Amino acid sequence: MALWLAAASLWGPRPATADEAPAAVQAALRKEAGTRFEHGLQLYDAGNFGSALAEFEAAQRTLPSFRVWANIGLCEKQLFRYGEAVRHLRRYLDEGGAKVPADQRAAVERELSAIRQVVAEVTVRIDGGLAHLEVDEVATTLVAGEPLLLGPGRHALVATREGEEPDRRTIDVVSGQRVEVLLAPRRRLTSARLTIDSQPAGAALLVDGQAAGVTPLTLTLGAGSHELRATLPGRQAARTEVVVVAGQDRAVHVDLAPEALAAAPPKPWYRRWYVWTAVGVVVAGGAVAAGVGSYYLSRPDDSLPCCIPTAN
Repeated sequence: MALWLAAASLWGPRPATADEAPAAVQAALRKEAGTRFEHGLQLYDAGNFGSALAEFEAAQRTLPSFRVWANIGLCEKQLFRYGEAVRHLRRYLDEGGAKVPADQRAAVERELSAIRQVVAEVTVRIDGGLAHLEVDEVATTLVAGEPLLLGPGRHALVATREGEEPDRRTIDVVSGQRVEVLLAPRRRLTSARLTIDSQPAGAALLVDGQAAGVTPLTLTLGAGSHELRATLPGRQAARTEVVVVAGQDRAVHVDLAPEALAAAPPKPWYRRWYVWTAVGVVVAGGAVAAGVGSYYLSRPDDSLPCCIPTAN
């Protein structure tokens, strides 16, 4: 279907009513809208459908006309934006009513039928109320009771809501298929559950210096780094750092080692083994000496060895 409309037929001179802008302003608007429209026609003929769409939309914003909806719809069809194309071609027929020539109405109806044959109908439901929807990174408006019309292939659907985590789905569709998709953005997580146990159990736990309870226990902590300190009578205190990632639960185990035995007080000097060993040696030596002396003293004099030589 060719773009059959011309700027002159859209915004020809007409008298201004009392509620409209002065004639000079109207003339300026008609001129700008006509220029935009002519640029759109040239771009469409050159196959630059994205730029042609931008020019037609600018013309429609400058000076609205139901006839421009047909040109906008045809550009969207070429860009595979089938849902928007159907909506705007329908709008052309509905707003134009009896002003739409019979041949052009028939041509638009054929375009609509052709689109229906090559698309899949995707019904999107978003849990939790209103949300922003993007299809293939293009903002898309859901119309109540109407499915999205998507061409065959893979499509990315993203539903976002302020303050919540987006929900993303990728679907593959073929022409004539009908698909339902549920998207459910959820509250953005800023914390996670941390389960702590200890060996032995029953340790008092401090989290970031604050009493948290007795192990084993489960806590909900904000994302980030936290200090854990566990104490138990008769056991050495244990300290560790944990990093909590929002939405990711984790477990931590703490071992509490027995306290070291206290050092025994030093023994008195008189209870040390080496003191009495030395004393024993001294005593034993004295006993031997005394025995030897008494042996020599008890022998008769003539039995003593002569140790002084006689003189000749």
